[in-house]
Amino acid sequence: MEEIFPVDDRDTDICVTLELDDGKEVTAEIISIFTLGDHDYIVLMPSDGNGKFLEEMGLYYYRYHEDPEDGTPEVSNIESDEEFKAAQKEFFRIYEEVLSDNSSK
Repeated sequence: MEEIFPVDDRDTDICVTLELDDGKEVTAEIISIFTLGDHDYIVLMPSDGNGKFLEEMGLYYYRYHEDPEDGTPEVSNIESDEEFKAAQKEFFRIYEEVLSDNSSK
């Protein structure tokens, strides 16, 4: 599983609502879901819910999995700095690859 979801005003983006550690809710669009090692990861970009990205909030990285019984998507925190950096590095590798592929078309 390795995908960068298109992010522009012509597509239908998939949004999720996250509850942060401080209890605040943030709407975010799925940018990518990918596998690294034994885990799947999801990259989210906060938005205002109307398609405008809140870039100043950065990207959110989580472990991603689906409930084995009903397929409900679930996210969990990445527990270590080492794992976070590896996921971040892999996302940027995929992103650069997609940009390179798109520019050669």
